[in-house]
Amino acid sequence: MPFARNGDFATWYEIEGDGPPLVMYHGLTGTGNRWRDTGHVAGLRDRFTLLLLDARGHGRSSKPHDPALCTRRQRAADVIAVLDAEGIDRACYWGHSSTVLALVEHGANLQHADYDGEGALHRAVSNGQTET
Repeated sequence: MPFARNGDFATWYEIEGDGPPLVMYHGLTGTGNRWRDTGHVAGLRDRFTLLLLDARGHGRSSKPHDPALCTRRQRAADVIAVLDAEGIDRACYWGHSSTVLALVEHGANLQHADYDGEGALHRAVSNGQTET
């Protein structure tokens, strides 16, 4: 399974399905497998290309020990790093719990972000810090 790099941090992700890209971002203490365990992958993989991520500090992704390295802005840049690694310019976003708040903040804080207010976060770069 691939990793996308954002500076010193690696975000683990896997891809499943076929169709328009859909980033599936789990909540606190979860992993990308949460979507498989709850049946979402089985229900969506025939209509979407699913990007199942382990968020920073979770699962197989890097785990910084400094809470200052786990901001919503940094997590947004991790998502963009995954999109960049896959050559995806536009994707829909599916999250729950605190990730919904993160999505709103992602759209508000990313420079050059094209957030359409309905769950789509288009390719963006956060202060030039996103690296792949």
